[in-house]
Order: sequence, then C-alpha cells, then structure tokens
Amino acid sequence: MDHPFVVLPEEQTPEGKEHCELCQLSEQRIIWGEGNPRAPLMMILDNPGAREDKQGNSFLCGTRETIQLGMREAGIDVNAVYVTYLLKCRPLRAYNKPVARAACLPHL
Repeated sequence: MDHPFVVLPEEQTPEGKEHCELCQLSEQRIIWGEGNPRAPLMMILDNPGAREDKQGNSFLCGTRETIQLGMREAGIDVNAVYVTYLLKCRPLRAYNKPVARAACLPHL
C-alpha cells in the first residue's frame, strides 16, 4: 500500500522573530514549524537539513517521511501533530552548538 508524503502548511515566523541574530546561524533561512501549532502532539527535531533548505520547503527530508510513515502505522493522523525544530536555521558548517541551542530554546 502506497503512503504519499504529506506536505503540511509551514507556520509563519512570529512577528519580531524574522531577523533573529542571537547565534551564528542567523544568516540562514528561519524555519519555524509545520502543521497545526495547536495540535495535541508536538514533535521536535534537532535542525533542518540541506534538502529542506534547497527546495525551500522545511519538511521534505527522509526523517520527516519516516516519521509520517510511523505515525500512519501507529494510527496517528499527521494533522494531529505539530512538527518543529529546536534550531530554527539549518547549519551550513561547524557552529557553537550550546550557544545556538540556548538561543533557539526560548522559541519553543
């Protein structure tokens, strides 16, 4: 049985957070979250990857596809889960992980 990947709407970055400069990742595209922010379940991934950023859609990664497959197998509607990242920007090179995570943590 084929289970197509579902692309849910990306949540807009909250006003005033569009130009966060609290860490060295601030030059990257900000990716806030996907789906219903009021969903009963929230899934937090570490950071967006290269494939998501190149295609301009934050959740086209293999991890996201695997998560959706697992949710279907568990009987969980993908629309009942809000997915976001701890880091709101995709790292392009080595970075100070504790500083970046501390900067993004309040956004959760």
